[in-house]
Amino acid sequence: MSPAELASASPWSRREDNAHDTQLPANVVVDAVSQAELRDEFARSDLVVVPVVETDFHAGITTILEAMAMARPGVCSATEGQTDVV
Repeated sequence: MSPAELASASPWSRREDNAHDTQLPANVVVDAVSQAELRDEFARSDLVVVPVVETDFHAGITTILEAMAMARPGVCSATEGQTDVV
């Protein structure tokens, strides 16, 4: 199985990143990357997945738009914050 990289929170977010407290499959790596590294990750990706839960803000919107800007196909949760963009 190919490794999956998980960038779970923005360094600019005031909300806590709780991905490190979650049990994840062995092939999933949680990591923080710079903007340049993130752009490189998008360029190498076959698919960008943005799984989010309902929140009181537009979680994942930047990732969705960046994937679109890099011409990468994306899959995201059907949450209220994303349905008007995708």
